[in-house]
Amino acid sequence: MQNIREEKRIRIVGDYDVDGVTSTFILCKGLRNIGANVDYKIPHRVEDGYGINENIIDYAKNDGIDLIITCDNGIAAMKALDHANDLGINVIITDHHEVQYVDGVEQLPTAIAIINPKRSSSKYPFNGICGAVVAFKLIQQLYVINGKDEEEFMNEFLPFATIGTVCDVMSLVDENRNIVAEGIKKLNETSNIGLKAMIEVCQIEGNLDVYHIGFIIGPTINSSGRLESAELSLELFLESNYSQAIVMAKELRELNQKRQKLTEEGYLKVDELIEKYELDKKLRILMVKETSIDESIIGIIAGRIKEKYNRPTLVFTKSRNFLKASGRSIEEYNMFENLEKYKDRFRAFGGHKMACGLSIDEDRLKDFIVDVNNDSNLSKEDLVKKYI
Repeated sequence: MQNIREEKRIRIVGDYDVDGVTSTFILCKGLRNIGANVDYKIPHRVEDGYGINENIIDYAKNDGIDLIITCDNGIAAMKALDHANDLGINVIITDHHEVQYVDGVEQLPTAIAIINPKRSSSKYPFNGICGAVVAFKLIQQLYVINGKDEEEFMNEFLPFATIGTVCDVMSLVDENRNIVAEGIKKLNETSNIGLKAMIEVCQIEGNLDVYHIGFIIGPTINSSGRLESAELSLELFLESNYSQAIVMAKELRELNQKRQKLTEEGYLKVDELIEKYELDKKLRILMVKETSIDESIIGIIAGRIKEKYNRPTLVFTKSRNFLKASGRSIEEYNMFENLEKYKDRFRAFGGHKMACGLSIDEDRLKDFIVDVNNDSNLSKEDLVKKYI
């Protein structure tokens, strides 16, 4: 609150997926609503990579930023936060990703506050929330402190917490079930100009439900972070002019159509490799390298391959002079815990139970595939798709 009262400059550093965009919106708009001097930076998928880094810290220093607040990232950014501390920039982390351990010891970056339900010291009763909900909870408390109207808060921000929850594939149990149930009601009544424009451009008629969020709204938001800059989606949600919002929403829709075409082409290439080499008969953890695929869509392709074969899946592609991978998992396999064992082989690694991202040198890939599969304790029964 001191930074707000003293009108010090605050910067939100988010992530380029749907959860990152929605959590950045919640923090940025929520803080502005209580008088904060705040702007934002969402890293570019290719130019910056995932999460906060030293270059982003340097830009913040040059811009006179006093406080950085991360959302949907930061819990593993040890080096970047050390750099921020050296430059005299305070950092608050809001994140929901898994905390890393070394020899059983929890590894936390140095920050003035770390808000993450996965921390060992966290007393929050449910740790399965997404980054947008973590941001939502922080702004909710700041609204209480500032005597702001709770109904106004729910109307404005619960739809975005809901979109983040659905699109980050959080289990719809416990608090998440309530968030989504109530959030869909608010989403159907939203006054957010950008959301209304997106709904119109996507030609969604009648009441929205989880399907519309997960398969229409979410991919449209995601398209900006995959093919351009995720800040395009964020700017749409911050837009107050409906005519301008329609123009922006149409641009996103066109990007999503382009993304769909690239994804279909990439999916067919990966699936062809699996069939050609019978990888589904040889590997319980599917890992496929196809360097012609744009790194922005490997996560979507991994998700589709996972659905087809019901195996944890990682898709690798070329990124500069190394390989980058995105993984999607099944309920029976905690992808973060199982792959974290090999983090000394990676250039970068992060994620949670159902998804991960990593970078690895190409000459290490073969041994990595062999070791991960040999170490897997998945049974044949685990790989049988469950229908409930």
